[in-house]
Amino acid sequence: MSEATLQQTRNEHPTGLQPAGLTPTSEEKPTRRGRKPKQETIHLTQLVYENREFTFAREMPVTVTQKGKIWVYEAKEPNIVGYEENKEDAFYAFTETFDACWELIACERDDKKLTPRAQQMKTAFKSLVANVRQIE
Repeated sequence: MSEATLQQTRNEHPTGLQPAGLTPTSEEKPTRRGRKPKQETIHLTQLVYENREFTFAREMPVTVTQKGKIWVYEAKEPNIVGYEENKEDAFYAFTETFDACWELIACERDDKKLTPRAQQMKTAFKSLVANVRQIE
């Protein structure tokens, strides 16, 4: 994902990632053993998981890091992480976690059922997500 623009169709990956633009930023931070993990930041404007499409009100920065054999996708807001042994599966885990947290936290009507941290996550989701639609 080092290209200036990422174009994937739903046929290329089950998540159907279709961001309008991708701006990678390389950052290297030393690990405990002195090795520097591969790291870049992508900026998503939408995300698709199975039959649900999320359109964002603003770009969501997602840090993509390879730590040894593990790939990690992390969005600080709304605090979502997905990881696996290959890049594609890690992104899929990220989208799956995003969708599950949306369903369980952002869509919860009774804030009293949510912990303070979950309430913060709900607020972050609500300010980030402009539209959600079902797709076929």
